[in-house]
Formats: sequence, structure tokens, C-alpha cells
Amino acid sequence: LALVSGLQKRFDRVGFMKPVGQQHVTVRSRELGVDVRVDKDVTLMREHFGLSHVDYRYMSPVIIPRGYTKDFIDGKITVDEQLTQISESYEAIDTSSDIVLAEGTGHVAVGSIVQANNARVAALMGADMVLIVSDAPRPAPRPSNGPSARPRLRPTSVRLSVVPPSAAATAPS
Repeated sequence: LALVSGLQKRFDRVGFMKPVGQQHVTVRSRELGVDVRVDKDVTLMREHFGLSHVDYRYMSPVIIPRGYTKDFIDGKITVDEQLTQISESYEAIDTSSDIVLAEGTGHVAVGSIVQANNARVAALMGADMVLIVSDAPRPAPRPSNGPSARPRLRPTSVRLSVVPPSAAATAPS
């Protein structure tokens, strides 16, 4: 949320997508005139930030619901189909936006079994990865050591710490 908020202060048309999602909701595509499934984060971002210049149909091209992995293994879904959907969606959003923020899956390994993990998707779009982790008690996986490792990516880490409300109230403005 903070990234899109900050980008909107610097750019007129911020595009957003979640190329690979898991938890989906049904929404209406204005361009297609039919209902489409998108990741729940997409609806939050589009509605909260007024990203109406991007149609829902492009914002969440690959959804991995229950049974998707089986269909992939059975050959009903191919790697090329997924990557084409992601690439075409990214191009559509990029064309209508000044900048595009793509949210990865919640874990660097999600999408690996269907060959659409965060690193592969970022490389497909020509984007750098920024790994944002919370101030969790256990260390977060590093993209350079995990299943998403790709030599052509330059992962950057941002560690967010939880600030107690009492400290935030006394912070200088």
C-alpha cells in the first residue's frame, strides 16, 4: 500500500498487477463485459487507489486455485500459456501507465511447481525484485539462495520493522 501511495505522488498513472495469485475473488471486467477471477490483493489496490485506467482482466493473469497444479501436471495448462498471459497483461498495463508495480506471491517458492515463481515472472517483465520482509523472528528466505534464484536478477531487500504506536506518536514530523 505504501509503495503505490508513494508512486502516486510522483506519477499520474500507476499501474498495478499481481501476475501470479492464489486467493481470488470474482469481479467484473469492464472491457470484456464478463466476470473474471483476480487475486484479492488486486481488488484492494484497484479500488483503494482508483486504478480504473487498468482493467481487471490484465491485473491478475494467472490464478492458482485448488486443482491448478494437477491440471498443470496433466498438461491441461502449459508454461507457455501462463507466461504469455503474464507478458500480454504486463504490456497492456505498461502501455496505459507511467509506471507499473507488480506484486509477487507471498512466498518466493509459490508458483515454482508450475514454473511461474517470482523470479521467473520478474525476469519475464524485465523487472528488478525488491524483497520486503517483516520484522519476523525468523529470517526470511533470500531469493539468491532459494528456488527463485536467477543470475540476471538484482534482488534488493527492504526490512520493515514494527514501530510501537507510542514511539510513532513521539517521532518528529
